[in-house]
Amino acid sequence: MEIYMLEYYKETDDGDTITEEYNLIGLYLSKKEAQNAKRKFALERKIDKNLLFVSMSEIGKVQWEGGFVSSDEIYQNTVTLTACFNEWLGIDKSPEESWEDSEYYNALCDVEQEVYNIKDIQDIAEHIRQVWSRRFPDERKSFEDFMRIAESLITRLCL
Repeated sequence: MEIYMLEYYKETDDGDTITEEYNLIGLYLSKKEAQNAKRKFALERKIDKNLLFVSMSEIGKVQWEGGFVSSDEIYQNTVTLTACFNEWLGIDKSPEESWEDSEYYNALCDVEQEVYNIKDIQDIAEHIRQVWSRRFPDERKSFEDFMRIAESLITRLCL
């Protein structure tokens, strides 16, 4: 059985330190319920909806199957993922420059949030396709394009 979590996450960089805020807002039995709660919560609390995230977990399954990871490893994986997408999209920017585009950064986060949990390359490609279709309604990319980026991710991140 699946459960959907509505979470709040905000990162603030004041130049010297990075502060992270996280709150679990609610748990829902369907993605639709969680998405509706996200819209309602953002409107009622006047919160930027880009700070609210819906994620899925399976009930009765251990969610932490890996070991400890360092913030350096997470950062390097994000840099690698960004490099893959920049190459794929023909963007000639550093990762940090790419992340200034909030829509692009949020799409990366959507992909990164799930890509490590998926073992099948076609499922990875499909997940990336869904994220990109939702975030960037560009129909010019074929499934083979998404397969190439999935293959690149597997090669570079050793998933």
